[in-house]
Amino acid sequence: MIAPSSSGSGSGRAREISARDRMIAFALLAFCAVVFLGFNYQFVPRLTNNHFGDAEFTGWSGPLGARWANGEIAYDDYVLPIPPGSFLVLGFIQKWFGEYRLLQELWLIAILQLVTSGVGYTIAVRLCSRRIATLVAIASFATLIQLNKECAYDATAQCTAWLSIAAGAWALSTEAPRRLRFWTLAGAFATATLVFKQSTAVGVVAGWFAVFLYRCLLYRKRNDTEGQRDLLRSALGFARGLIAGSACVLLTLLSIGSSPAQFLQATFPDASQLKGGSLQLLTNLFGYLVIESAYPASFMASLALLWVGARLIRHHGTLRFPTSPRDDGFSAGSTIVIVAGVLLSFGGAVYLSQSGFGPMPPNWVHQWDRLKSLPSFGLVFVTAFFVLRLAQDFGREGDSRSPRASGALPLGRQETFQCLVIVSLCCSLLHNTSAPELRPFYDNNPIIVIALVAMFCGLQAARLTWLQHFVFLLLLLSIFGNKFDRATIARTKAADGTHWQGLWLNDRGVIIEEAAALARKSAGSEGTVLVLPEDIQLSSLIGRRRPHLRGAIVFVDQYPGRLTVDDIASLDQNPPTVVVVHPRNSAQWQRFFRIWSANSAAETVIQHVIGKLLPTRYRRIGSFDTVFNHSAQKLDIYRLKTDS
Repeated sequence: MIAPSSSGSGSGRAREISARDRMIAFALLAFCAVVFLGFNYQFVPRLTNNHFGDAEFTGWSGPLGARWANGEIAYDDYVLPIPPGSFLVLGFIQKWFGEYRLLQELWLIAILQLVTSGVGYTIAVRLCSRRIATLVAIASFATLIQLNKECAYDATAQCTAWLSIAAGAWALSTEAPRRLRFWTLAGAFATATLVFKQSTAVGVVAGWFAVFLYRCLLYRKRNDTEGQRDLLRSALGFARGLIAGSACVLLTLLSIGSSPAQFLQATFPDASQLKGGSLQLLTNLFGYLVIESAYPASFMASLALLWVGARLIRHHGTLRFPTSPRDDGFSAGSTIVIVAGVLLSFGGAVYLSQSGFGPMPPNWVHQWDRLKSLPSFGLVFVTAFFVLRLAQDFGREGDSRSPRASGALPLGRQETFQCLVIVSLCCSLLHNTSAPELRPFYDNNPIIVIALVAMFCGLQAARLTWLQHFVFLLLLLSIFGNKFDRATIARTKAADGTHWQGLWLNDRGVIIEEAAALARKSAGSEGTVLVLPEDIQLSSLIGRRRPHLRGAIVFVDQYPGRLTVDDIASLDQNPPTVVVVHPRNSAQWQRFFRIWSANSAAETVIQHVIGKLLPTRYRRIGSFDTVFNHSAQKLDIYRLKTDS
């Protein structure tokens, strides 16, 4: 019935119902995991993005894993602003299977999405009933698989960050001495996130620091000396975890032969400069909080939210985070809704895909994609609950406090919710500060689970269980959007023996495969190939050596400016056998680059090749009609002249 963090009656009946709810929740999650794996068996092989032709980036960790597996040393032999964790994982997978395929990275991401959703359950269950936590976990998975970016460094980093937040949620709401162990885990996972992505790691560590500052100010406001002492003990436990996580990062670097100093240079000063500099990142962060829209505030959506708020005040008495929903346990009806919703959505997607359904009319795809915005409405609930509790906490007299306010006791749901809002929002905002627009639900950010908890708990407290279930079903049906449409039109089997082996391709993918085959043949077995602007997934599909450049990826936010002079000199001295340029129209990729920077070192290298090397030393041997960033373009293949 009630979550473990709430004080119960201690009666045998309550324990019996709690055990029953736990069993039902685990059974439903296990059932959903099986359905999700069946769905992914059909879905994952159809997810390739054809060189920026469908949506976002795909498969950028696997090629780097192959370089490590071949004995190259990151940040020495090749430089990039990405921590090594994700490509080490894929490098081990490649060694285990004895081959190197994009499908490996896509499956790793799918499994991590499933695991991350399970972690979402462990976070949610500290804030609400097991029934609502189950809704949150399943809806989280439906949200995560809609994400356009299919690169393992995001999936691994966010899964680790979610684990830190889950450990912290249990630390906040658990009795001592287990609390200190959970704080140590929270700190360890927070800094271990740096193995995978630095912005996510900075976000989750900064978020936990903000939580400790918030609790410290609150205890000082209340003159709660016992709470301050307990907070200090918790902070020491967290610090032990930070040290352990930092040791994990250091050991990872040393185990692959990388220099910690070079790693720090590449992942912090270089990375900041590539995103436009610290001032630009701070400007973006300011825009997220002050300028950008947090949710689609249409007229009807605003009316609906006001109506829910009015019902919440009438039935709950306040707009604070609900601690005791009216119906906390599983009923036959709620269980049927979950099972039927999962079968209807994920089972229906498998059936439609196998039956030859598609392509969907573009307007249908656009309308289905609108359902992806549903989790953002949870931010309205999060904001209301958080701000009102904050006003209550710091509006009290300094010496007044409730028994549960003492840090010597586990925090209640409201207090735990406040802390988790802080850390998840910090992590989510800092994860992708390079983007000028606010998009907390564009990546697999932990604010997803907090927003869903707030929305489902708010609807429950407003006695709108039917609307809660309806929103849950809409979240599941959101899978029938752009990525599902891409999957339904992928009907051509990729060629065996290439990076795309095991995948199914749409028409755009078939063209890219043909272009890769021509580049591969033209280079011969000993030639080198350079793709510009560089997509290392396409380079891997071509399957030929890359010219010796210290910059691992000649792309706007991946290529440090300090490497430009040496790499251009290397290209002049040892030009690649084949150069692939996509798109032909430079204005298209330059416009794409401007999202990150208007003064890119990668652009300098590309312009040198296009403007100086191609006209004098190469001849064009092929052109293909393609799509780049949703517009019709040309892909050109050039071969080095024999007398060059």
